[in-house]
Amino acid sequence: SVTPVEPVATIPAAPTPSLAESDVVSLFSDKYSNNHNFNYAVWWDQQAWQENVQLSGNNAWHIKNFNFIGSEHDQLDVSGMEGLHMDIYPVGKDFSFNVSPINKSENEQFLTATAKANRWNRINLPIADYKAKGLSMTTAFQIKMTRVSDDLPTDQEFYLDNVYYYKGIPDAIKSVTVDAGNADAPMYNLAGQRVGKNYKGIVIVNGKKILR
Repeated sequence: SVTPVEPVATIPAAPTPSLAESDVVSLFSDKYSNNHNFNYAVWWDQQAWQENVQLSGNNAWHIKNFNFIGSEHDQLDVSGMEGLHMDIYPVGKDFSFNVSPINKSENEQFLTATAKANRWNRINLPIADYKAKGLSMTTAFQIKMTRVSDDLPTDQEFYLDNVYYYKGIPDAIKSVTVDAGNADAPMYNLAGQRVGKNYKGIVIVNGKKILR
């Protein structure tokens, strides 16, 4: 459970998730009840500062001086889920980071995401991409976030909320734009299935609906 400290008046609460609780395995979110003992792993001796805060009455994490952070939870089989979701609010500047679900007896693998400054970013990381890197996702028990490069400054500050595994279409997808798309980014149809580069229609690219 989270013990909130002084409320933060300058940062709005993260958007409320809209997926049904039956479609998520929630680690940290006021929306859901199945939090699976998710906690900031102080004993990792990580180079970051963390506090529990309230944003408009909503519990969140506040991270400063970010190098890497770890969090732990009950061991979970999330191999049947479709993605890992988290909401990130970077303060002052854009923020690129690696996310690694740690699985028992398996090598660490990560996906990279970028969040825009001074707004909530709804990040969705496909489980299929972690599996393609060799993770079974049947014994997940930690989530690790790291800087993309050791050469970057460690003064990054951000807020974190709504961390959960999900199935179905991520609720981060709200708009459709006309775009050729990023040729290197994985694409999914509206059923959440991976599709090839020649697919025509509405696809999901980096958490956005794109008309191709």
